[in-house]
Amino acid sequence: MKKIVTTVDAHPSTLGYEILSEPQVHNIDQWEKIGNFNTFITNELRTLTQKTIAYSMNIPVDLKGPIGVNPENLAKMAPADKTNVIFKVSLYGIPSPNTYQEDRLDIFIQAGQLAEVPLYIGEWNNVVREKTINEEGEVAIQISPELSNINQNEANFIVKRFKDVNVWGMAYWQWRIDTHEIATYNLIGTDVTGALQTTNYFDILKNAYSSVYPEITSRNSTS
Repeated sequence: MKKIVTTVDAHPSTLGYEILSEPQVHNIDQWEKIGNFNTFITNELRTLTQKTIAYSMNIPVDLKGPIGVNPENLAKMAPADKTNVIFKVSLYGIPSPNTYQEDRLDIFIQAGQLAEVPLYIGEWNNVVREKTINEEGEVAIQISPELSNINQNEANFIVKRFKDVNVWGMAYWQWRIDTHEIATYNLIGTDVTGALQTTNYFDILKNAYSSVYPEITSRNSTS
């Protein structure tokens, strides 16, 4: 990681570093251990960079499971040095009232408040997962290409929800230059001549940001 930082840190395009994406928690005593790891890595990286450092939510996110996915335990993952540190989480559905996605987001918001770090939505979209049986005969949860979709109203709602809770930033999931069976992943494609062109999902994303953040998008368009 130090070699990566010394290689790219001077580039203006390097916003920061995610130190461990979605650490797995299988026992309730592992939250604090992840926090110790994040503290160690953050302290080491701070000898080389002052750019943003992101630590990540855990997996699995079973709100009723035995590992204790709650704000207090999630806050234990924060590094001791919280200077220019953000908490990266993901949201893969519409955070409507009284839904799993809303409950999940609320827990992340509270965890960030307890840890006193800003919330970064590192992945967001509207995808539907279904239980299937894999080749080994085991139950697997996979994203359904047929059911996963997002419209303009849904995108606007999600982005507005993020703005209302004053998130540090957000990133649509996911940006792909190659085609994918999940239609919402395809923000760009090619026409009959092979030239690149944006898709309707790119327009939905662009319009959502323009609608919710007009002050930012209008400034960028004139700069």
